[in-house]
Amino acid sequence: LDYMYPLKTGFFDGYTPLAFLILLLIVGIGIWNIKKRPIITFGIFWFFITLSIESSIFPIKDVLFEHRLYLPMFGFALVIAYVIFCLLPFKRIGHVVVSILIVASLGTATYLRNMIYQDGVTLWSDVVAKSPENFRAHYNLGNALRANGRQKEAIKSYSMSLILRPDYIRARDNLGVVLTEVGRVDDAIKNFSDALKKRPNDPLLHCNLGLALMRKGDFQEAVGHFSEALRIKPDYPEAHSNLGITLAQQGKLTDAILHFSEALRIEPDNVKIHSNLGQAFMLQGNLPEAAQHYSEAVRIKPEYAEAHSKMGVVLVRQGDLDGGIEHFMKALKIKPGLAEARQGLNRALGFKGSKNPPYR
Repeated sequence: LDYMYPLKTGFFDGYTPLAFLILLLIVGIGIWNIKKRPIITFGIFWFFITLSIESSIFPIKDVLFEHRLYLPMFGFALVIAYVIFCLLPFKRIGHVVVSILIVASLGTATYLRNMIYQDGVTLWSDVVAKSPENFRAHYNLGNALRANGRQKEAIKSYSMSLILRPDYIRARDNLGVVLTEVGRVDDAIKNFSDALKKRPNDPLLHCNLGLALMRKGDFQEAVGHFSEALRIKPDYPEAHSNLGITLAQQGKLTDAILHFSEALRIEPDNVKIHSNLGQAFMLQGNLPEAAQHYSEAVRIKPEYAEAHSKMGVVLVRQGDLDGGIEHFMKALKIKPGLAEARQGLNRALGFKGSKNPPYR
């Protein structure tokens, strides 16, 4: 899938002379059979000519990839079939037996190979096992582990990728993200800062560093990095949204609303931005605008429990107890342990005079 085949830099490097002689031998067999067995000649030259489109004397980044053999393999299969059915001294039953054995062997190998495609973790674990020096394989295994919620193992994979390739910025960035997620914020900040020294104009790095700083409570520094991300990439919705969150936490609601609105202009169906904007308007006391954005959030994502809960809070504050109760109930149906929805529902039922609220 991602093979770390060692590059040869000279003709006499490693097994290059032997490989060259083998290739010459195969080509020689093709030439020698032009008149006697033209099918063998055709199969051999088909293989090399079709392969030469992607693999030739011109240098390429990845020298080994199985997809380059899809078309050339026709020539190889043709030669094998010709040898079995026309050259081997078997009777017809022998040809059938050999063919069955080949098909069974290839089928078994294919089945076993497909087992590693169960998920990203099994796939990239296999690549790492076969190419332990492949920094990209360790990085992709880290991504798969993180997607499965296995952050501690992902940290090990990203770290191994960086041991093999210390200047691999994407691995350093993702390592910082996972470190932030597990609460190792200072380590995350160091990784992002190291990456920014080598790539100072990367908006993603600035945004992720801003998130780590915000997690640490250093809002002023976080604002600086979100702003720098937007200077580099003005239409960056995540940076606008995160800057809006930071400004809202500082009490700068008007500025926060401006950035949330800009993020929504770029990503109008982003439910988290709608929810954040609704929260900012609610804190500002603008309940109609808050209701509009929470309503839009649950329209786009009906299973968004937190938005239903917030919508319930807004409706109760507006005096619509029945509407609020309805949204609290929806939130608790989706996420029964959501404390805000449970408390809001009990409060709304209390306002209606119920002595036995269903959620305590």
